[in-house]
Amino acid sequence: MSSDASRRLLLASIKGDVGAVEELLARKADVNVRDEVFNRTPLHWAAANECGDDEYAATDYAALVKLLLKHRPNLECEDGRKRTPLLCAAAAGHYSIVRLLLGRDAGDDGEVNGRNYARVDASDGDGRTSLSWAAEQGYSTIVMLLLKEGANIESADNSGRTPLSWAVWNGREAMVELLLRERAHINAQDKIGWTPLLWAVVRRHETIVEFLLWQGAETEKKDKENGWTPLWWAARMGHMAIFRQLLKKKADVNSKDTGGQTLLAWAIRNGVDDVAQLLSEERAQLPSTI
Repeated sequence: MSSDASRRLLLASIKGDVGAVEELLARKADVNVRDEVFNRTPLHWAAANECGDDEYAATDYAALVKLLLKHRPNLECEDGRKRTPLLCAAAAGHYSIVRLLLGRDAGDDGEVNGRNYARVDASDGDGRTSLSWAAEQGYSTIVMLLLKEGANIESADNSGRTPLSWAVWNGREAMVELLLRERAHINAQDKIGWTPLLWAVVRRHETIVEFLLWQGAETEKKDKENGWTPLWWAARMGHMAIFRQLLKKKADVNSKDTGGQTLLAWAIRNGVDDVAQLLSEERAQLPSTI
């Protein structure tokens, strides 16, 4: 098949032109051809369908994916960001396509792609899995499907962050609840020592902070760089509502940072009177020197 035909196959896949794709594949076009910019195959483009053109908004990309799968493409091929088609589909929230790539939907003849199913825990260049991306975006049906297919709920990316960490970061309250119901580790620390609770504090997600505390999140986990607990971070960032939440959960008011300084000493030294007042009311130890 000529390079021009390959280019047309890629373009037809981006547009979701099932008829053109079917014709080109019947003429033995390379189902694994890649574009020169994003290094994506037709299956990548169909799975992600991110062209953003209103002209193609109503296109049935699931039908296109089903067609491509019948020609047994490489499901583990990686694009320029090291993403497989499954990762692209999960990150974009395309549930029906995720089902197809995992072999959950058969065609009229009882088969889509034989036993050629996508690996559920394949990771991209950042070490993130399909579950990680779907959790961050709050795609609950995709997350449940991936977990049912054996996805690792504790899969950590290159930064050590789990799907729960990303769901918290993006303020996905329902997803946080879902992952904890599925036994995600509530106190998992990433490579810089941050827990889901710490991320919730810094991102100012009050409802998630409250829920994590109710679920038993530890309040004394410290980041590795500064030795600051969630209470420290809430104070330093001026998140007073969250600061009060943590005090109600009896967070340690005498916790020291890596330099041996207490939070009360920091508050007095920097004139943060509201923090100092609340700490004093909680009987925080007065510093010997300021």
